[in-house]
Amino acid sequence: MIYGLTSLSGSPGVTTTAVAWATTATTPTLLLEADMTGGSAILAGRYRSEVPHEHTILAMATRDADMTVLEVLQAQSVPLPGAAADSALIPTIAEHQQATVLQTTWLDTAEALAELSRDGGVDVVIDLGRVTTDGLPWGLVSQLDALIVMAWTTLPALITLANGIPRLQDQVHGPHLGVLFVDADIGSYPEDVASQVSPAPSLGALPYSTKAAAVYSQGYKMARANTLRTYHRAIDRARATIAQQATRHRNELLGEGSTM
Repeated sequence: MIYGLTSLSGSPGVTTTAVAWATTATTPTLLLEADMTGGSAILAGRYRSEVPHEHTILAMATRDADMTVLEVLQAQSVPLPGAAADSALIPTIAEHQQATVLQTTWLDTAEALAELSRDGGVDVVIDLGRVTTDGLPWGLVSQLDALIVMAWTTLPALITLANGIPRLQDQVHGPHLGVLFVDADIGSYPEDVASQVSPAPSLGALPYSTKAAAVYSQGYKMARANTLRTYHRAIDRARATIAQQATRHRNELLGEGSTM
């Protein structure tokens, strides 16, 4: 399966959730950092800048003709620290200006990731960052099994969600599109209330836990195991729900295709 995580506004923890997902997954997982802002938040955070930014998705734009796309991706992977399975990260670009040269490579990258997922038994999690005025890397999005929009459960975030999801639905036709809510420390609505506002189905909710999140966003060493276990259980539930909905959506699409 290939999953993409994004947001419409604020900072609801897209990168943190992507790292936590890939780290705790029992299935080998490739985490692709495709936020084109520039600079790897994951290398700076989870890796605590102990791994130099030498591996990067930018290599797709300069690959040798004798290398396949999959070989390039594998060469740019670095092991994910503390992962439950054999998981790895492909870091993003170092500077925002480098994003332009990748625009023509996204479809090839997506097709190679689909091959890896289908034939290699590897799940792929893509950190897409925030939806900008330029949209998303649509070549990547076209091959997703699920596009997960993360959002706070505060009123301003829900209003943005209600307005922004229909625009995404107009642009996204293949992947299952759903919303993963994140509880806020102040002004948070329950998931069952927030889900009534969302034009896309709810995929669950993650608890507000700055310390647990800091394990994956900053490489923080958690002293209280109970807090981390609660966070992990929420990640596991969300991952299972997303996989279930994405599988059902894919089967529905295949069923529609067989009747045409």
